[in-house]
Amino acid sequence: MALDIEPILPHSCPTFALEERSKSIDDDRGTPLTSGFSSCTLGEPTTLGRRQLGGRRLMRKSRRGFLRAGPVTVVAAAALLLGALPAAARPADPEPAAPAAPAKAEVRQANKHDLSQKLRDVAPKKGSKVAAQPARSLDRQTADTSAKAGSDAVQRGFTATQVPEFAANFEGVGNVDGVLPPDTNGDVGPNHYVQMVNLHYAVYNKTGNLLLGPLPANTIWSGFGGPCETRNDGDPVVLYDEAADRWMVTQFALPGGSSGNHQCMAISQTGDPTGAYFRYDFLYHQTRMNDYPKYGIWPDAYYMTANEFAPSFVGVGAVAFEREKMLSGQAARMVYFHLGPDYGGVLPSDAEGLAPPPRPGRRTRSSCSTTTHGVSRPPTGC
Repeated sequence: MALDIEPILPHSCPTFALEERSKSIDDDRGTPLTSGFSSCTLGEPTTLGRRQLGGRRLMRKSRRGFLRAGPVTVVAAAALLLGALPAAARPADPEPAAPAAPAKAEVRQANKHDLSQKLRDVAPKKGSKVAAQPARSLDRQTADTSAKAGSDAVQRGFTATQVPEFAANFEGVGNVDGVLPPDTNGDVGPNHYVQMVNLHYAVYNKTGNLLLGPLPANTIWSGFGGPCETRNDGDPVVLYDEAADRWMVTQFALPGGSSGNHQCMAISQTGDPTGAYFRYDFLYHQTRMNDYPKYGIWPDAYYMTANEFAPSFVGVGAVAFEREKMLSGQAARMVYFHLGPDYGGVLPSDAEGLAPPPRPGRRTRSSCSTTTHGVSRPPTGC
């Protein structure tokens, strides 16, 4: 007699099915009998006392059938009989936890978009006012006590022999605005290096010669109108899109109040980062602030994650932008998910190098991370 215990997770509920494949416990039509025990409702539930059961009711079977089925089924039958007792005669059954609601997609069209002048022809903006932003932080997790002493030395010893020699080493943009943290970042293309800090950007050739800037970051949105032009709030990101030979630059704009919180994006029209850009203003959310935005380039979208505050930490937002349309300057949409406070500091996947990434929607695992639709997070139990 073979007894299988299989997990069933249609709604990520803590559910198990007990399936008896013996002919001694089939139903009137000879079908193996399967019952689900869960804190959430499965299929068309039958109420027995305070317990919800998915599938058929086991009480219709004879005691003889239960006894022949084996010890696990007897335990299941005992649990069902206990559920049928009056409330005073059985232990108090805790209220089942409500299943977590799946993240709901919100689709928003860009507030506006256009094609800029060539950046090398745009006059620099004067005296952009810097809005003071309060310091924000996430709760720190407990340190990993399993890390072995001396592992940092092993890492340094390994990388010292693997990192290639620097082709060029030159001074970039300093913290000219005195913003802490400066959020320094940059990316390299075939002929250029583009760097952004709070709240300036600059373009260099690959030998370190300055070609443009440093200029206030919102100079990129000169003449665009709205908060992307009038504000220079920072948290910049610059990425080189290798597959399309384009540059993507972005920063947030946080007027707040009735104006909401925005994400400003610009995609270069060509592979020249000093040329013209397709510019976009997306309303990220009316009340949730899109702090610490991080980007990844994937074949089917530009992906972004952000820590959300309203005004305290309320979770993580995950966004996909219509990359193909933005590469050609068309009207584009964003798809937004609010993941809730169980997540923090989530990073999107970014396609780099010559090898193509996995197909859209395919899940890949690498060491202690899971990637689904471009968003990486540690899997359960990691």
